[in-house]
Amino acid sequence: MNRGVPIKKLPFLMMYTVRGCPFSCNFCASNENFGKTVRQRSAESVVAEIEYYKEKYGIKQVLFNDDLLVINKKQIHRFCDLLLERKTDIVWGCFSKG
Repeated sequence: MNRGVPIKKLPFLMMYTVRGCPFSCNFCASNENFGKTVRQRSAESVVAEIEYYKEKYGIKQVLFNDDLLVINKKQIHRFCDLLLERKTDIVWGCFSKG
């Protein structure tokens, strides 16, 4: 399910990089399913996985299905910096609060 984010390039990959949620929204079960402690993969780990799938399967777009991808501003800036430094030519999008 892409929840309205346009798929611009094929093939594409869906990724989850964050688990847990410190909020208690009455419409969401994220903290019930994954706990209140936020656990986020490093930017380096995420970019390395993207590069792997780009090399192995030729992916051209990544859709992040994380609710809290941008909760850590320093982390998302590092992610963007790494994509630019490594010249990782992909389109990406996310759904996020935070």
